[in-house]
Amino acid sequence: MECFNHPGASAVALCRGCGKGICRSCALPVSRGLVCSEDCRTFSEALHQVQVTTIRSNGMISSARLVQPLLALILIAGGWYAQHTVPREVRFMGWILLLMGCAVGLSALLTQLKRLRSKV
Repeated sequence: MECFNHPGASAVALCRGCGKGICRSCALPVSRGLVCSEDCRTFSEALHQVQVTTIRSNGMISSARLVQPLLALILIAGGWYAQHTVPREVRFMGWILLLMGCAVGLSALLTQLKRLRSKV
């Protein structure tokens, strides 16, 4: 492969910003690679920030996988407890908790199914 800017010179890398072949004299170092110009440097740094943010948010998503079912169980247990222990006049609160728990649980289940389907 030849350098895009210097025909005849061998390319040593691909620009992280635009994907063109670049030689040693064209290459500008950036985090996680090389670029061919200042425009591509700006783009590459922005891309790196997006990637870092995405990786960090994946950790938040994985913690939500644990919190959502746990919240559903707490709401359902609270609703069941309210149905069996509170005076009859306020038992509707138990039903509300049960319905909320079922909704959160269903949401967690659908999210897990969607995640499993996307892996296949």
